Amino acid sequence: MVCEYGDFFEKESKKYDFKILNMDNDFDDKIKESVDYLMAD
Repeated sequence: MVCEYGDFFEKESKKYDFKILNMDNDFDDKIKESVDYLMAD
């Protein structure tokens, strides 16, 4: 069920051209990438 939930969010995010990050691996790097994205002009 969790996988289907994740698939739904990924599909809908792509449909509306939202940025998505897979947080399953390299959590610290993904947090940095998220902050960099949010702080970009």
